[in-house]
Amino acid sequence: MDDGSKLQFKPKKLLPWWLVIGVVFILFLIGHNGATGPAPASKPSIAFNAARICADSYTEDLDFTDLQVDHFTVQLPEGCFGGWVRMPKTWKFWHADANGDQNGYWNAFWYANDPHGIGPYFANDTRTINKGTHDVFRLQGHGTILFYNNQPVEHHVDVKESDIPATPSGEIRTEPKPEPLKPLGSLQVVFGTAGYCEKPDDAYYQFYPSSANPRLLFDIHNNNFNNSSTPINWADGFKGELQVCFLVDEKGIPTNIHLLQQLVGAPELEEHIRDVVAGWRYEPSILNSFNRSDHPIIKVEMLVRFLFH
Repeated sequence: MDDGSKLQFKPKKLLPWWLVIGVVFILFLIGHNGATGPAPASKPSIAFNAARICADSYTEDLDFTDLQVDHFTVQLPEGCFGGWVRMPKTWKFWHADANGDQNGYWNAFWYANDPHGIGPYFANDTRTINKGTHDVFRLQGHGTILFYNNQPVEHHVDVKESDIPATPSGEIRTEPKPEPLKPLGSLQVVFGTAGYCEKPDDAYYQFYPSSANPRLLFDIHNNNFNNSSTPINWADGFKGELQVCFLVDEKGIPTNIHLLQQLVGAPELEEHIRDVVAGWRYEPSILNSFNRSDHPIIKVEMLVRFLFH
């Protein structure tokens, strides 16, 4: 190498200004979209049917009426409503929430006397339900539902005379127990021929057609008059038969309750009979029960025979 030669450096060629600005802008857009993250996934579809009742629900009921606990669980059927759930009679109000695995959990309710179910409700939808209007219902959903209340469980305790504190004089004061009313007879209730009753033009007689046959769900008075030995103390010695006509409306509630024969001089007996029938709750009839979704709910005229022994 020649000692007189010099090492020369050529300056690098700079990128055009417009290209630099374009690259910066693209990087800004990428960073902005990445900060927002992917679009949230939509909720998975559920098999909720507001008007379908499971085939086995007519024979499988969950009766917790006499249960003395503060909680219980129910496995939810998916795609149709299950059998009737009857809540503990000691509960004044209660809550419903998911139990266990909440992945895919949802529930829906179909209250007695309502035309269809309501829902769906999901895992975080805690519900407070009141006694009276929500005592009997069907359930549908996915998973397990927990029912619970915060009130103490009431237990009946028989108080012995030795447990009652004495007065300063040493005497024990107790209230006299009223004598129980003695049964004056017994009652049996059986179905009769509804054709003897007068019905509205927009109603059907029981069994005409065959689907016009409301199914008795429960009795709000918890009476049981299917057995001829059922004692009663309000017949005032009456013996014989009385036929009662009534109309089961679209909600399954008896209306227009009246005696087929005129009963003279026994207003209390007639009032008791009306009260008995008014406490029945039916599953409404469909004009064609083989295809419940395409046919309307109908009103049905019925007749029952009160047999006093």
